[in-house]
Amino acid sequence: MKKTLLTIALCAGLLASGNPEALAQRPGRGDREKQRTERADNSHGRNNRHNGAGHSSSGIKPSHNPNHNNKKEKPNRPSGNKDNNSYTRPGRQPQAQPDHRPAAPARPNRPVAPGRPVGPVRPAPVRPVRPVAPVRPMRPVYRPGRPVYQPWVRPIRPAAWRPVRVIPAIRPLFGLNFGMGLNVSINLLNNNGYNIHSYGDNIVYLNNVNELNYIWPEGMVFYENGGLARTQLYYSTPNYDTVRYNEVYSTLYAQFGAPVRTTLPGGGVQATWFSNDGGYVQLEFSSRPTYGGANQFFTTLTFGN
Repeated sequence: MKKTLLTIALCAGLLASGNPEALAQRPGRGDREKQRTERADNSHGRNNRHNGAGHSSSGIKPSHNPNHNNKKEKPNRPSGNKDNNSYTRPGRQPQAQPDHRPAAPARPNRPVAPGRPVGPVRPAPVRPVRPVAPVRPMRPVYRPGRPVYQPWVRPIRPAAWRPVRVIPAIRPLFGLNFGMGLNVSINLLNNNGYNIHSYGDNIVYLNNVNELNYIWPEGMVFYENGGLARTQLYYSTPNYDTVRYNEVYSTLYAQFGAPVRTTLPGGGVQATWFSNDGGYVQLEFSSRPTYGGANQFFTTLTFGN
């Protein structure tokens, strides 16, 4: 045990006496303060060197990379979508990117289709001006000399009667046609110069009509089922006078031949001509009541179908 302790003491003494320089180089407290001051001065020297290279003298910690001044700065990226044809890196080749159309300069130019030849300008068809329907007159005020309206009974041709000649087709008066509508008839009457007095109950009343070279004070146009059915002319006298009847009878006889004659009560007479197409002409002389309250002798001429 004594030998062991002795050996340890000798080793310690040799270590202490064999390295005096190490003991001398160990810094004390004062040496440590001096070294700290030198490091601070050295750091200020490095900052001055950076200031000479254009760095700020503020207390910004330098970068850990000593060669940061020699590094090539990257160009600024433009905002928005990057152009596929601008390449910043050398050696980079354009690559097709999925779901992306190439830029406009990279697309091939398409041939421009030639325009169509301009054809001749077609003039627009001019539509005819539709005639304006006339304003219908007010319901007629019955004139004292006008005959009271009576239900009309169409004459029927006797089965044994045959015309002595071929009777031409019978047409209505006033330049109208059977079956013509009311508005169309009124337009034609106005255009032909007839004096329309009034309108009412599917009847158009005319005044002072010139037909068959005679002036008729009253004229009427009757409509049934929406179409013209017959036209009538009236001439009245307060006394029994058959002059107008006989003159018109002679005109119709010369045109259509012998009629079917009928005798009426009160000294009246009636003559009817029938055509092969169903039309008829009837001339009548009889006494009839008027809206004035007195009876008049009327010569009535009717064209019907």
